[in-house]
Amino acid sequence: TSWSFTSSSHSSPRGAEDKTANMTPEQQIEHQRRLEISRRRKLQHQQDMKKKQKPSKLQQIRDGYESLVCAVIRPPRSRYNQKDLGPPTIRLDSGIEVERSDFS
Repeated sequence: TSWSFTSSSHSSPRGAEDKTANMTPEQQIEHQRRLEISRRRKLQHQQDMKKKQKPSKLQQIRDGYESLVCAVIRPPRSRYNQKDLGPPTIRLDSGIEVERSDFS
């Protein structure tokens, strides 16, 4: 069995050469510009979809653990005014006087 192949102007694998073959240089430039815009939109869409994906179960567990650590083990510092802390010196029931030393 022998096979013979004939070339045809319509046998281009992607057909890109056929589309631009009869175009003026200006039309070819415009065509290339539109292809580039289309490529950029597809790329942007892919990046947007990656951002919208839900985190994996493992990442959700890690995030939950980190939130727990921050809330319970290392809570955020509270800020107080000096008057909220009470007097700097107090006398205990045993008669001992205690002085508070504030620092920041």
